[in-house]
Amino acid sequence: MLHGGLLAVLLDECMGRASFSRLPNQVSVTASLQISFKTPIKLPSTVLIEAKCEEFEGRKAHIRGVVKSVGDEGLVLAEASALFIEPKGAETMTKLL
Repeated sequence: MLHGGLLAVLLDECMGRASFSRLPNQVSVTASLQISFKTPIKLPSTVLIEAKCEEFEGRKAHIRGVVKSVGDEGLVLAEASALFIEPKGAETMTKLL
């Protein structure tokens, strides 16, 4: 079975990338991440992770994520919501990256 911590990393990365779409400097940090694990993910398996921007307010991006099974008619395996924030001084961070 896939370790829940690894799934959390994958969701955090995908959802963080989705937050870049509206943040001017395309840099964000995770302020909060909530995950609801629906069913264990057996290995080996192929999954699809979808991330959608729900709301933006200033430097804050609210993102929803869903992990679905590819071979099992889109069975939802996990759902997540997160808040990403563009750090103050992000414009200087992009010069370092």
